[in-house]
Amino acid sequence: MMISGYCFFDTPSHRSDSYYFSYLASTWGWATWRRAWRLNDPFLDNWSIISESKLIEKLFPEKVHSKYWYDVFARILDGRLSDAWDYQWQLACWANSGYRIFPKVNLIKNIGHGADATHTFSPNIYSNELKTIELPLNSPQIMTRSYDSDRQIMNSFCLAEGYLLSDFQSNFFRHGISLLKHYLRRIYYRLKR
Repeated sequence: MMISGYCFFDTPSHRSDSYYFSYLASTWGWATWRRAWRLNDPFLDNWSIISESKLIEKLFPEKVHSKYWYDVFARILDGRLSDAWDYQWQLACWANSGYRIFPKVNLIKNIGHGADATHTFSPNIYSNELKTIELPLNSPQIMTRSYDSDRQIMNSFCLAEGYLLSDFQSNFFRHGISLLKHYLRRIYYRLKR
């Protein structure tokens, strides 16, 4: 239902396709068709039907990923995220079984990060180097979602928003809890004497 000029991560060089299909969207250098845009649901009028159908869980079976999306739509519905339009568009694409096409390399450069940005004040954590794509394009043999690419992108979204801890943070947290328990036991037994 849309095409993007952005590639979140460098695609492995062994991949011969020039582009891949995704259920995720990037509104950094994108385009769609009038017939698709007419399906947009900017006020989330279909949210209750989509929520009851468990569509998000079907598309993103990992609990942390589906929780991420439920939280995004909750913030839109309760007004905490009032200037968004792209999440609603993405949900409309999901509700209409619409794929997005991502190129193998970045065909655009997102310059909208930093202190003077509209939404993304943090540094860009994704690949942002402008590249060229080889012509003629090599099309995928079948039109199916690249689940591995979607999973990688979702993990990065969740990590950036604090839904996932990095391995270092996870190990640090786990060892920190272990040390804390150890010292609390020592303090307890000293006080008990």
